[in-house]
Amino acid sequence: MATDRSMTIVLLAIVAAVPCYAASPEQVQCEKAADIAYQSCLAQGIPCVPQEPNCPTTPHRGNAAQCAAIYNSAYARCQPSFNWTPYTSASLPPPREVPAYWTDSLGNFWLFGGFDTLPPDLNDLWKFTRRSSTVGAWTQIPQSGTWPTMRHSPAFASDASGNLWLFGGQNGSGTLGDLWEFTPGKGWQLRSGSATALNQASVYPTSEGGAVMPGARSGAIAWTDANGNFWLFGGNAWYFVSGTSGATLQGPLNDLWMFSPGSGTWTFMGGAQMPHTMPGQPVTDCTSTSSPGGRYGASGWTDPNGNFWLYGGIGFDDTCNPNTLANPVLLNDLWEFSPTARTWTAGPGSLTGGQGVSYGTIAQASPSNTPGARAYATSWTDSHGNLWLYGGMNQSTSSGLYNDLWEYSRSAAEWIWISGPGGGPGARYGAAGWSAGFADFWIFGGFGQGILGDFWHGTGIVYDW
Repeated sequence: MATDRSMTIVLLAIVAAVPCYAASPEQVQCEKAADIAYQSCLAQGIPCVPQEPNCPTTPHRGNAAQCAAIYNSAYARCQPSFNWTPYTSASLPPPREVPAYWTDSLGNFWLFGGFDTLPPDLNDLWKFTRRSSTVGAWTQIPQSGTWPTMRHSPAFASDASGNLWLFGGQNGSGTLGDLWEFTPGKGWQLRSGSATALNQASVYPTSEGGAVMPGARSGAIAWTDANGNFWLFGGNAWYFVSGTSGATLQGPLNDLWMFSPGSGTWTFMGGAQMPHTMPGQPVTDCTSTSSPGGRYGASGWTDPNGNFWLYGGIGFDDTCNPNTLANPVLLNDLWEFSPTARTWTAGPGSLTGGQGVSYGTIAQASPSNTPGARAYATSWTDSHGNLWLYGGMNQSTSSGLYNDLWEYSRSAAEWIWISGPGGGPGARYGAAGWSAGFADFWIFGGFGQGILGDFWHGTGIVYDW
């Protein structure tokens, strides 16, 4: 059979032997409608040869124009499309950018903190309870007991039980280095660090041994593994410089840490140990072919195999010249980390930052497609394990912002442009996002034309590459 993906999809639709789309209700209906039209033609003795543009070139086996028109009408409903709908409600959370967000084990959406104008930093907690695929309600959770302080740009991840893990972030006074666990129905628990201390330096392993722990940082990326361990990478951090008192510099990190909830201890897993050298000197955490460089504002995912992924951010690429603490760049590299093998693998694309976007053909995977350099894009993993990316800040558009939607197919190892730019939610970075299934997504807030508080639902028909 032909190896071209679009041709394979059509042939499968014609014989209806294997579903060529992910099994969403809309896509199942499309397949049935097309197959019914095809089978009806066969029953009338008319060998139907659909003539949609993607149909493979085959000899026309009879006068079946009417049959093909019927089939094409049904098939057209199956073509890739994605649409965003604003969700209006009187009980939306206040506007914010760069909050923490996650989905619990019951499918509820959660939102914590972020940056607003008044007050500038938040520590409120909200839950969106979905009553159907398109209807739900927001509820603010009253503060009680131990509770994290106000912050934006924390690192966060949810575990297999639907609990949130939250590390650090930034407020108007400095950078935080505390680790919290939130269990729905029970509340917050401080698991590591100080709830109030600011700008602590990392404690790295030495030949003398002793306790180690990551220092304060914002814009880091985090994941949890199958054993419930919390992993932390990079971020924008304070450093101690020889000959000075206190933390005096900020810059991107590429250190990797693991927190074991059972023992309550941190383990340093790799990357450069700071402090950096003085400003104007080459940095020590450049991107290489074997590991990502220091960065903050990257996007992250966990795939069904338990591997961690990250994309882009602001930091140090593979040139590291003249990149110093003063001028990191927007990045466009994709990385996969195996917590079992404890190794990084670079994905497709350039390790040199500042690359532009290349959209290609909508809904078609291609090795030349790339979202380009961006930071603080919203990310989520769908129910089929595909990686998704929305918006973010860039250096290519007049606004400095994107509102495009991308899918990364792990099986094809290629990016797919799904929708935008234009239409749907406006361009933004730092929005919260959730997945409610395959090609069923929600986003809230972020920064676009000011700090945003809008809530959008996106769904459509997308190929499951």
